[in-house]
Amino acid sequence: MRVVHSFVSTNCDNRLLFVHLSYFVLSCIYAKESGFEIAVHCDNRAKEILEIAPYDEIITDLEGLLPPANSHIYAWGKFEAMKKEPLGTIHIDGDVFLKSKGLQEVLEFADYDCIVQNIEHLGTYSNGGNVSQLTWLINSSIFNSCEYPYWAKRDCDSMYNCGVVGFNNQELKDEYFATYNAMVKEYNKTRLNVDNTTPDIIIEQQFLKNLVEYKGYKTKFVLPYCDCFDSLCEEANHAHYQHVIGHAKEPNLDKILLIIKKHNAEIYDKLMEFKKQMYDNN
Repeated sequence: MRVVHSFVSTNCDNRLLFVHLSYFVLSCIYAKESGFEIAVHCDNRAKEILEIAPYDEIITDLEGLLPPANSHIYAWGKFEAMKKEPLGTIHIDGDVFLKSKGLQEVLEFADYDCIVQNIEHLGTYSNGGNVSQLTWLINSSIFNSCEYPYWAKRDCDSMYNCGVVGFNNQELKDEYFATYNAMVKEYNKTRLNVDNTTPDIIIEQQFLKNLVEYKGYKTKFVLPYCDCFDSLCEEANHAHYQHVIGHAKEPNLDKILLIIKKHNAEIYDKLMEFKKQMYDNN
């Protein structure tokens, strides 16, 4: 089973780059130990670090990819990478850890149109300004067109977590990607750099759920729906699956590095060399 990462280093200083890519290295190690084929789409700057990890393939096809005008849109590299992958490939975020060979069966989705991590409630993100942002998005011209009727007809209380996402249906994939690009374009024109917004939470994750439900596609879930975070963590631990919360990455970096050392001391030593060079030159 093929899984892929993606990373574009634009807008990352050396410190932030090292934090992010340390998680990618550990994610790759776990995936390989669990029997997955794993590749990464990235740029040349990221490749300098990621080539120490046991990837089956490093593809630098994101070199020179320009970011959207809106600095809060973060999934553009991910979408570019997924466009290049065939149906059946699963994209996992760099902070997703697949810790068991049994997850190969869990991630098998041959009988489904797509796979995602789980369904989660929008309230998880409401404190970051996403509720008002959602109102703007639904009322914007792109969602009022007859081409996208499912926004007005679906519940907007929940979304897919796309820490894991893959497609087996070309029609679904094509519409999802085309609409994502159109939404990003619309957002760039009218909502530049608004504080406390993460438009990809809506554009990437909620739109996919609404599209799938409106058109009757079948979705495979890695984790079941849980009405509280603690229950979700219990389910993830039972499945030997982990998706690190964004704000926890830097505070837990030392722990991540020690886990890498436990799994592969040679990779750890090389990573520490990069850390010294990068922090000294930051």
